[in-house]
Amino acid sequence: KQEGIIQQNQVCYAVVLDLAKEDSVDQAAEQCKQHLQNKIDFLINCSGVFGGAINAVEADVNSWNNTMMINLVNSMRFTQRLLN
Repeated sequence: KQEGIIQQNQVCYAVVLDLAKEDSVDQAAEQCKQHLQNKIDFLINCSGVFGGAINAVEADVNSWNNTMMINLVNSMRFTQRLLN
């Protein structure tokens, strides 16, 4: 609850970004670092897309790559940029 955080004199900061785009990830991480003055106690990285439940024969490689980029690669990229 944000109310509990405020009562304890803590800061909660949320950012919206497009995990399909590296520049959006980099900009969001920089925005967070500046706003929080590089003081980050914990990070909740809750994002992702579901590419659909289909078999390997019907799977589209481009769609699969996009799902991996969002769910894995750029989620890690955001965390890495934020902590560096």
